[in-house]
Amino acid sequence: LALRPLPPFHDASPCRCTYDLTVLDCLRGLRKARSLSFFDLDAFDCDEYEHFEQVENGDLNWIIRGKILAFAGPHRRRTVTSEGYCTLTPADYVPYFKRRGVGLVVRLNKRCYDEADFTREGIGFVERY
Repeated sequence: LALRPLPPFHDASPCRCTYDLTVLDCLRGLRKARSLSFFDLDAFDCDEYEHFEQVENGDLNWIIRGKILAFAGPHRRRTVTSEGYCTLTPADYVPYFKRRGVGLVVRLNKRCYDEADFTREGIGFVERY
């Protein structure tokens, strides 16, 4: 039985991938994250991860638990396309952000929502697009 190497990761975008991310790269990153206490397997909540990684639930993931949270940019209005793709508003994120102590949103993409929807709720905002 001959095993072939796994192909490098490519996200769902239709663009040509400009980098190779291998399983070995991921394992090395996990080892580094554990050595810096950025990831704790005993504290990892698989159910929460699987819930929030879905687009309709916010498409959000903790990069460093309690410090850096990445999430899909919200939109002005909540919509569902004919293909089933869902967009959320800042109001959809605010309750979770408040429960988890998120104090700052940094926008890294084009302006699709009003940042005041966060700042009115006491969540700081920085524009970096």
